[in-house]
Amino acid sequence: PSFPLQTWNCQTFSTLYQLQNKIHSSFVSVSLPAFHHNSTFCVQLGQKASPEDELEERFLLDSIAWPSPPPAAATPRIRQTSDPVHSFFNILPSREGRGWHVGDQLEVLVQIRDFQGHPKHYGGDFLLARLHSPELGAGVAGAVLDHRNGFYSALFPLLWEGPAQVEITLVHPSEAVAVLQRLREERPDRVFFKSLFRLGFLSETTVCNMCLPSDEQQPLCNYTDLYTGEPWFCYKPKILSCDTRINHFKGGYLKHLITNKEALLFQSGVNLKVPLRASGSDRIDVLPQRDKAEEEAGSLKPEQLHLSPSGYYYQESWRPLSGPTTRQFNQLSTTQCLKNKVINMYGDSTVRQWFEYLISAVPGEWRRVQSSSTFKMLTLKLRPFCTARSI
Repeated sequence: PSFPLQTWNCQTFSTLYQLQNKIHSSFVSVSLPAFHHNSTFCVQLGQKASPEDELEERFLLDSIAWPSPPPAAATPRIRQTSDPVHSFFNILPSREGRGWHVGDQLEVLVQIRDFQGHPKHYGGDFLLARLHSPELGAGVAGAVLDHRNGFYSALFPLLWEGPAQVEITLVHPSEAVAVLQRLREERPDRVFFKSLFRLGFLSETTVCNMCLPSDEQQPLCNYTDLYTGEPWFCYKPKILSCDTRINHFKGGYLKHLITNKEALLFQSGVNLKVPLRASGSDRIDVLPQRDKAEEEAGSLKPEQLHLSPSGYYYQESWRPLSGPTTRQFNQLSTTQCLKNKVINMYGDSTVRQWFEYLISAVPGEWRRVQSSSTFKMLTLKLRPFCTARSI
């Protein structure tokens, strides 16, 4: 039966949740089936993976395994796919019914529906969950458990006292995830690269990638790393030799890899990164941590709180929950720490953003000593000549 959204109050939703015999307890982890794909090594080159490489590849593929839609839903109509407007979530009551305290675990139940408002009966949607407080500058990521029947549980550790707001976002519907899986497995060349070969006044450009189809008409230049064994190949230039290669750059992205029907699954503001609405309130007020006597008398024991995020934000600062304590710097202490230091930043475009932020946020003179780029990497060597300033 279909009920108006307004009638889904907390008690009704909680009762329905308890009656769903297909939903496992959200305090029991749901294991995904192991997913093994054929070796990603270049088959046409006769390369065989070592036992260590096969084990690593299997571990990586298992770590990204994702439930697929049932065969009957392999090619659904767009109106039968996940719709964030008709989908919703509800904050479940605390186990003791007396409010939430710091150290407790908050549980949220999510139901996904299609564009016709019908409940979906299989999982696989990509959901992100976060608990945050704009007033306190606080936030923590939640864990999403897929019950494989259109219901999901989002679990949050309660780490600060005061207001907290739940936010659930549909990043991709399950049908879009299936398209992305197909592209990953069938078209690993959708991002392609090129290299320039030059000798004197003669130059040629060819396509490069980890694995390239080869025949007598298109021989390959092998640039596989001798130390790591990472494969890399370029088509051999028609005139120049393989040792005249002088650089590497991204060629672009292959287009028109999905059908017009599949493109409807990736509409910004429709079914791509759209927040879900709550059927009731999306906010709670977290009370101070219980004393030891209350914890021992309560039905929810501390050892049952199995969520372990790496950390959270509070008052706009990152607070790790394990490992070394993160030191917080202001502008003055940052300047004093970096004065007359050489900083080596090695990484991709994300590191470049950190570099640009650093030189804009810290006062003083910055001198770029060297800037060079390699395959998908960026190396920056900087020397700040800073004088301490009062703030």
